[in-house]
Amino acid sequence: MRHVALALMAFAWGCDDGGKPAGTEGGPCYPNGSCNAGLACLSKLCVKASGGGSGTGGVSETGGVSGTGGVSGAGGSGGAGGACADPGQSCASQPCCSYAICITPEYRCHTICRSNSDCASGCCEWMADGIRRVCADRATAGQACLWSAPNCCSDTACIQSTNQCHAVCVSNSDCASGCCVQASIHRVCGPVAWCL
Repeated sequence: MRHVALALMAFAWGCDDGGKPAGTEGGPCYPNGSCNAGLACLSKLCVKASGGGSGTGGVSETGGVSGTGGVSGAGGSGGAGGACADPGQSCASQPCCSYAICITPEYRCHTICRSNSDCASGCCEWMADGIRRVCADRATAGQACLWSAPNCCSDTACIQSTNQCHAVCVSNSDCASGCCVQASIHRVCGPVAWCL
């Protein structure tokens, strides 16, 4: 009976809002950064440690990360001999590893993420299906942007007067500067001088 109670407690503790228990494939990693046998903790998710089966499943998108060309998911684990493409590598001739997804038309693997902190770029964007997020090569708050072709992460906006991405805000308390102002179609964090 004690083992059943411990198992139930571990299961209840291990579930996140996605419903997959911690340590299982597709679920969050345990707090110590580990997963169940045969799985590895990558980007805070448990994934198969190495490619095994062929994977071409995915989701065909009509917008999302690429903005104008669309996003197509063709990620999966493994391929012939267990080879798979890591994030940043081409997925034109081999599938992405299970912790990444193939984005077209560039045919490059992108890491599946849950938050901006999971990504080297600092930008975790939703795919158009609203189910998965991937690390995107977008500018974050304080980085340069192009007003004519905005390249800011979705939680920021490109401001023409500064040619920088600024964090989107709702109120002054959302900003380190204490200044949230209306700028074109977004409210953004700006320097104190903008609020005077």
